[in-house]
Amino acid sequence: MTKHNSVIASLTTKVQHHCGLDDRSASSLNRHCEPVTGAAIPPMPLSPRNDRRVAERSRSTLQKIKNIHRETIMITQLTKQEIADRLESRKIRPSLQRMAVYDFLLKNPVHPSADDIYSSLSPSIPTLSKTTVYNTLKQFADAGLVTTITIEDGELRFDADTSDHIHFKCTECGKIFDIYENIEIDNDILPKGFRLTKSQMNLWGTCRECQPNR
Repeated sequence: MTKHNSVIASLTTKVQHHCGLDDRSASSLNRHCEPVTGAAIPPMPLSPRNDRRVAERSRSTLQKIKNIHRETIMITQLTKQEIADRLESRKIRPSLQRMAVYDFLLKNPVHPSADDIYSSLSPSIPTLSKTTVYNTLKQFADAGLVTTITIEDGELRFDADTSDHIHFKCTECGKIFDIYENIEIDNDILPKGFRLTKSQMNLWGTCRECQPNR
């Protein structure tokens, strides 16, 4: 249950930053997301004082929560066999170390570095080395299983969520947030003869929690 609660808290933070919700609204959304796999999320009761605009915004926000919640729960709840099948589908042999690294990335969507992953897994896997972690992550990135994030000088981070989204780093607390915003970049912005195959957008600023007098 604790893992489900942490996932819901992470999702609520994403939607709070994405939609500009205040803490009270975000808390309300968090209470209405059941931490049970596959469970339906009940509709959020609207106060009679809410006008139509606020009501529409609340319904839209709740739908975003539902969509992200379903997708994230589906991914983070992969069984060992499902993880093994996913690795094999990318022609990667599902060794104990590789499965552990991928499982960690799925269950900890905090954009960890290779050192973070090694420090977290090495106590339970004594045979794991830093070299193995680095090689495994490179293999995952080459196979399209993870996205690499270069948002800081000299440090590479990894994200198991390969869907299109923006990364926002708070310069105060150092946390990196996922922003699910539709920002389309196409070949029209490129010089003639160029073709776009991949894009990544990183933003820097101050998160809601670090804002003075928020």
